[in-house]
Amino acid sequence: MTESDDIKIAKISKASYNKFVDKEIKAFFFDEFGKEKGLDSYRTIKFKERRVHLCAKEGGRIIGALVLRIEHRCASIGAFVVVKDMRGRGIGTKLIKECIRIAKLERCRKLWLWTLPGTDAHGFYKKLGFAEEARLKMHFGGEKDLSMMSMFF
Repeated sequence: MTESDDIKIAKISKASYNKFVDKEIKAFFFDEFGKEKGLDSYRTIKFKERRVHLCAKEGGRIIGALVLRIEHRCASIGAFVVVKDMRGRGIGTKLIKECIRIAKLERCRKLWLWTLPGTDAHGFYKKLGFAEEARLKMHFGGEKDLSMMSMFF
């Protein structure tokens, strides 16, 4: 395949993009998985992400929070924090256990998150049953590794 001077790169509208991608991705899934399984696989990318925002409160004060994203039988945890002076009291564990409960209720097969290897958080997730699934080298700020941790149901 040779590069053509006739090919131009341009911006397009969201509607034009969606129309093109919808058609081409459907064809890709049909080619890869066959008509029946391809249609099921294609439908998975059509699902919209649903977000559940959870918090832990003590005396009306928010002391921990996270967002649980659910998209076609897969859940992920993002933006998770517990107030520094409140850590070690089981707050994070309660929030994660609620995520696990919701993910199972939603019939998710997997719950995953990003964390920095070698941190207290990394050890915390391991204690709760998460395992490192992947590691991206020098990914976080171009300096630190980033670990994808997950658990399967």
